[in-house]
Amino acid sequence: MKRLLAICLSLVICCMLPACGNDATADISDSGEKNYTLKLGTVVASTNSLQTVLEEYAQRVYERTDGTITIEIYPNSQLGTALQQIEGVRLGSQDMYADGLSWFQDYEGMENLRIIGMPGAFTSNEHVVSFFESEKGVQLWDTLESNYNIKVLTTSWGRVPSGWMLQEPVYTADDWKGMKLRVPEQQIWSLAYKYLGASPVPVAWADTYSSIQQGMADGVDGPPNLMYNMSFQEVTNVLIMSKHFYNQAGPIINAELFEGMSERQQAALIDCANELGEMHTAMAYEEQDTQIKDLIANGYEVIDFDTEQQQALFAPLYTDEFKALVEDPEDGLWEEGLIDYVKSLTP
Repeated sequence: MKRLLAICLSLVICCMLPACGNDATADISDSGEKNYTLKLGTVVASTNSLQTVLEEYAQRVYERTDGTITIEIYPNSQLGTALQQIEGVRLGSQDMYADGLSWFQDYEGMENLRIIGMPGAFTSNEHVVSFFESEKGVQLWDTLESNYNIKVLTTSWGRVPSGWMLQEPVYTADDWKGMKLRVPEQQIWSLAYKYLGASPVPVAWADTYSSIQQGMADGVDGPPNLMYNMSFQEVTNVLIMSKHFYNQAGPIINAELFEGMSERQQAALIDCANELGEMHTAMAYEEQDTQIKDLIANGYEVIDFDTEQQQALFAPLYTDEFKALVEDPEDGLWEEGLIDYVKSLTP
């Protein structure tokens, strides 16, 4: 019955999405390869540095394939919420998507990816990469491709670590009590903030501004440069640079679509994505630095936490009690021992 409901839900979501499949069979190029026009969506604002990187990616792929692959970019949630677009890629109604790589964690068999959303679990982008490239990480990407028809083209696009834009600052775990915080629509965020005493509000990224403006949420968890580009500073009063959540980003593609391409086209999509890892990471951090200076110049409060402050804030999540909750063999969020496994990885 659960499987039937899941299939029905997938079909409903697919019908909600804009028709955006490619017309790969329309014509054949002089090289004998199919011509593709691929629609790549994201929820990130077009003013974010991700847009610049995606435009460069599209240009490089076009040149590397002698024009046989054209990538059209749709930012600002034009093609739906993150979960709708990812489901669209899985089902083939959307060709590509680009965003953080933690979004797949609630698919069956992908549970270990939830550790990415554990506040304070990772200390740097390099630490996340070491997990993604570890045996357990590779198993996740293999599962995503074989079971869900989604291929990750790169894990090298580093994001700035998350913080919060809030109405009031938080300094200790007690400050979370009663606060309504917008979180991604994923289990670990809701569980962690509930455990700390906050009231998590799972809301789509595109609806976050209005949620804060209307009092449904008191603030938002996210990368500062992404929050700035969504103008969340207009409805909040303070940015906490907590650096509690590191993530990597990158484009994904429908795996069946990818398999139907020539080896040259496949290589171009992967190689061009990998080549832009350093550019994406550098631009994200540079963008954030510029934005922080602008916030401070305009009187917006910015508080930069050091490691000790961050660890104190999330100390309740690193007790034996919470570990037993998230690593319970029957009802846990991921496999037993995963927190210690992540800690043992050398960035």
